[in-house]
Parts: sequence; C-alpha cells; structure tokens
Amino acid sequence: MFNFLRDFIPCMAEVTAPLRTLLKKGIEWHWTEVQQQAFDKLKDIVSTTPVLKHFDPKQDITIQCDASQNGLGACLLQNKQPVAYISRSLTETEKAYPQIEKECLSLLFSIRRFHNYVWGRKIKIETDHLPLISIFRKNINTLISNRLVKMRLAMLQYDLDVTYLPGRQMVIADLLSRNYLEETYENEIEIKGFVHDLATVNLLSLDQDTILKVTKSDKIISDIIHYVKQGWPDNKSSLPKNEVIRHFYKIRNNLCINENGLLFYNARVVIPEALKPSALKSLHSGHMGIQKTLLRAQETMYWININNDVESFIKKCYTCETHKGLKHREPLMPIETSTFPFERVCLDIMTHKSKDYLVVVDSYSKWIELYHLKSKKCSEIINKLKTLFSIFGIPICIMSDNSPFNSNEIKIFCKQYNIKWLFSSPLYPNSNGLSERAVQICKNILKKSDTSQTDYRDLLTEYRATKIPALGFSPSEILMGRLIRTKICINNEKLNPIKNLENVHKNLKSKMKEAQINNKYYYDRKTREEKPFYSGENVLVREGNRWIKGKIIKSTEYPRSYWVNTERGSKVRRNTFHLKHTPITFQENEVQDNFEDNFDDFLEINSSAGLIMTMSNNSNNLNLENVLETSSSLNDSDESFIRTLNEAMVESVHESEDENTSRERDNNLDNNVHESEEENSSSERDSLDRSVHDDHSYIKRSKSGRPIIRPARFKC
Repeated sequence: MFNFLRDFIPCMAEVTAPLRTLLKKGIEWHWTEVQQQAFDKLKDIVSTTPVLKHFDPKQDITIQCDASQNGLGACLLQNKQPVAYISRSLTETEKAYPQIEKECLSLLFSIRRFHNYVWGRKIKIETDHLPLISIFRKNINTLISNRLVKMRLAMLQYDLDVTYLPGRQMVIADLLSRNYLEETYENEIEIKGFVHDLATVNLLSLDQDTILKVTKSDKIISDIIHYVKQGWPDNKSSLPKNEVIRHFYKIRNNLCINENGLLFYNARVVIPEALKPSALKSLHSGHMGIQKTLLRAQETMYWININNDVESFIKKCYTCETHKGLKHREPLMPIETSTFPFERVCLDIMTHKSKDYLVVVDSYSKWIELYHLKSKKCSEIINKLKTLFSIFGIPICIMSDNSPFNSNEIKIFCKQYNIKWLFSSPLYPNSNGLSERAVQICKNILKKSDTSQTDYRDLLTEYRATKIPALGFSPSEILMGRLIRTKICINNEKLNPIKNLENVHKNLKSKMKEAQINNKYYYDRKTREEKPFYSGENVLVREGNRWIKGKIIKSTEYPRSYWVNTERGSKVRRNTFHLKHTPITFQENEVQDNFEDNFDDFLEINSSAGLIMTMSNNSNNLNLENVLETSSSLNDSDESFIRTLNEAMVESVHESEDENTSRERDNNLDNNVHESEEENSSSERDSLDRSVHDDHSYIKRSKSGRPIIRPARFKC
C-alpha cells in the first residue's frame, strides 16, 4: 500500500530506510523500536495531508471497493489520490453470502458511506470481481438472486459506471477489506454530520436567498429547524399537534441544515408554503410531463404531498393541455344491423390517379358498387344514385360523410325519393366505418388492376363472388340468393338459387350479431369510458392539431355529441372524441355565450311557422324562405324580426366574401346535417335506423358585427 501511494509521500526513501534494511541479503530479521517508529510514521503519513487530500467537487470520483471472507473495504479516490477510507466487518449472516453478493455488498456499502460526495454525480466504480460487471449490465428483472435484486434497486438512485480492475492493482481496497474495523453495521445506522458546501441549492429560477428569507418567516419550518438543531423529543406526543411537524418527525433522521440555514431532506431543500407556487412553476418551466417533472422534483426540492401538487399543477397547465395528442378511444357503440339487402347503403368519394369514384356499399350484403365520377358536383352524384336505384331499388337510409353530400340538391333529392340521409359527425369519419372499409377495398382493387393491367370491374366481380369469412356467404349469395358466374370455371349446379333462403337469412343475421359482439369485445380492450359533459362546462375542443378553449352549450339527441361554443366565437357540434375535460379555469370573457342561443329559442317557439333556411353547397348565396303556412302563429313583431334578419343576412353576405372559404367549410361540417353519432366496428359497422328531425338555424356574426344566418338542417 505504501509503495502504491509513494508519489504522494514526501521523503519516503528516508522514512522507509529502517524497514528496507531488514530486506537486505544476509541481514537477520530483527524488528526493533526503530522499525516500529518508521512503520507508525508511515501510517500517520498515509492518513493525513498531503497523502489524504481534500475533496474537490470539480474532479471526477473513483471508488475502489473489495470484499474478503470477513470484511469490506473501500477507498474514495480523485486523480488516484485517496480522499477517504472505509471498512467494516461482515456479520455472521453476511459471511455466508456467495462471493458475488459480498462484492456487490461492498459496492453498496461504499456508496452509502460516501453518499454526500457522490450523490447526483457520475461515479466510476472499480472492482476486481469480474462477474460483478455482468450483474450491472443485465436488467434487474433478469437477476435470479433476490438479494442481488434488492441491492441493485437500492443503487438505482446513483449514476454508476462499474469497471474491472485486476486484483494486483486493488491495493488499498484489498488491504482495507482484510484489515477491517470491528464494526458490523447490522442496523445500517449512518451518522450524519454537517459537511461544508455539500448541500447546495439548484432550483432553476428560485435563488437561495429568497428561499432562506421565506424559510425564516415560516413559523412551522423554523420550528422544524429548531428541532433539528436542538434535538427531537423522544416521544411524538410531546410535539405540537401540527400535521407538518409530525410528518417531518417521521423522517427526522434524513433532515439536515446547510451552513446558510436551509433545511434539507436528504439532498432536497424543503420549500416553505409561500414558495410552493413559484417552485411548481420553476419545476414545470420546461413543460415536461408528470413523470419527468416528478423526477426533477425528487432531485431538488421537497414538501408534503409534492407529488400530488405537481400532478395537479401540470393538469392545469394550459400550454401542455392544448398541445397534447388525441384522446384515448371510447368503448364501441354498435348500431343495429340491417334486416334486408339495400335497406341502408353507405357512400363515400375516393380519388385514384386524379380520378374521382363514388363508392357504394350495402350494409346488409356488403355488396360494393364503384362508379367513376366526371366531377364531384351533386348532380353527377345524384345521376349515379339513380342508376343504382334502377338496379337494386330505393334504399330507406343512406349514410355518408358531410361534404359534398350536405347540399340543397341532395336535400331535394331525398324528399323526392323519401330517403333518410344521415351524416357522420364533423371531423369524425369513424361513424361511417363501413364506407371507409369499402374505400380501402376499392383502392386495393384499382391498384392491383393497374399492376396486372386488367379491368378493375373483373376484380370487383371476383370480390362479390368471394365468401366473407365472418358470414360464410359471398355478397352475391346474400343479395341475390345465388352465386354469380365469374371467369373461374365452376360447376353450374353451384349457380342455382340457394335452398331454404329464409333460414339462410336468419342464420346470417345471427352471425352478423355475433360478429358485432366479437368486434366490440376486442375493440373495447384498450378503451376507457368518458365521463359525460354538462351544460356550461369549460372544455378543450380539438381544432386541427391542437386544443382550444370552449364551453358546452348542451347535448344533442345523439350519444357522445354536444354543441360547443369555442373561444373563436363559433358554435360547433363535436363528438366527445374531440372534447376534453379540463381543470383549467377560464376567464369569463374567454369563451362567451353566442347570440345564437337566443335565436334558437325564438325558432323553437315559432317552429310551427315552417321557417326554413338553406344554403347552396356550390355557392355561398344564402336564402331565407319564409314558408308561413301557419302564419297565424306569428305576431307582427315576429314577422318584422324575420324580415329584418333576412335583410341583414343579404347585406352580410356581401361584406363577408373574404370569409367564404372558411364559412363553407364550417357549413359543410356543422350545418344542413342530421348526423349519426353511432360508432361501429372497423370491419362491420353495418346498421343504423334513426329518424331525422328538424333542427334550427342560428346566427353568426361577421367581422363587422352584423348577424349572418347560418342554414338549418333539413328533414327528408
């Protein structure tokens, strides 16, 4: 050991001369008082300055640790010069440990004793036990020994770099482990002292002077500091009946005071009550999540219920809430299956290689029709639908997205054919999942037909003749009661009509119901039920890729659907997927109730007047039609009010031409629609039977402040 430290021992040759004399050849070994004095002097030298150096917080830390059969030893080094030595004997139980567990115990013993030096810093650990290296490279849950797992868990709070050093170079630690102090530390009682410059404050924007000033003015913290300095009473009942003081009594062995008078819990400064808001703001200055902010707090500061306070503070952070991603999924709400073919069809428009196609799928048989569109005009869509009706008959109900189907032409078309046209929620196409799935099938058919240079209609025919695994029949068999003939050569007998077709349809309906149950079971495994919203509740509304402030007006007649006022002054209808509860308190002027509510009330009172407001989908020309079949129900003031609104509407259209694009989008999403909020599975989602009711228009103000009448929904 002395030779290992010879670079730090002045005049070592002179001091060790009496000892080296005994090593000369031909000299008889005789230990005298001269040799003993030299040996004692060497021991004094290696345990004092300059051999034992002062700790320098700017230099790297190395710990050498070792375990013998009966003891543990370790040395704290900086630039290979010792800073501190420690050792202890093993208990009778510890002596029975395997050697690898003894070596790991020596590591744990060393970093616990050197905690004040190594906390919060990267530590290089040197050991001569090579198997110990692999223990620190493995995941904790892969370790077989429970004792090793416990020791690893106890060391997770330290940043350790465990390296191997051959035993012949582990001079000091090896010596200490073999010449240990007769102490066992069975209870692991550590004596804590006041160490100069070890407890420092690193609290982002909070400075030490501010914390010290507020700490001195805080009576409870001052009392705790007094107990730490003067000693805690032996009996808890002697303490004041204060929950804070009694809480710190439980952790009194981990409390200390730095030279400036700040109270610390381990390495975390205790924050007074008055500084909690500032401390929370400082902790969350980087707008990290709850877990990361808690980890930051556990390194720097402490107070009672700090975890709950941090979590509550982050949940109320408007910046974090508005930039979060989409919500969790809610449980599936299947709709009733259709009872016969083409009772309900689902529509959607898709684009492939700059060409538009109308996709039509029957919710009962899953039969798909694909029509090429010359344009997306409603007249072109209606023309294709008439062709469809001439072949399969007129359906009772049609489901689709909003644009471009929510137009005045479609409304008139529905009235002519007595069809209920249901629209999915704005920005939520999942409500019409069957058509979305049909679009995927058609896109794959078109891509494969391009690659194979075949007619896509031939591929579509093969799809119609292919059995659906969940149902056991092909779309053609369900729709026509027989298998259609394709290019594949089959026995003509299989083209005959299906026998007992009525029983087949009964069996088919039960399979559809079973498929819905299975879909809901698998879908709901990773979902969570949303707590209902209530009128007047402050919420966050999804707009684009962020959340904005809003307020619930009222629920609609459909589940998971609400009318909402946004901070932009618009009234929108949104699914709960685009709404979020928030503990954030809005100012009264942040989300104002719109004048629209008053106008809705007026229309509800006078709904028998037949007031209908419509908007053409192909233009932004608004028309107010006063259909007063029962005009006797309106008094003079009401009729005057309607005329005034009509004039204001016409004038406002000219003034708001610069808003046409955005208003058309809003109208497509929020108006002229009678929407279905029923969600169905991604594979089936194949039934809906709801009536369409009248809804009323409402007023939106232009930039100039004039009212703009937004169109009402239609009844078909």
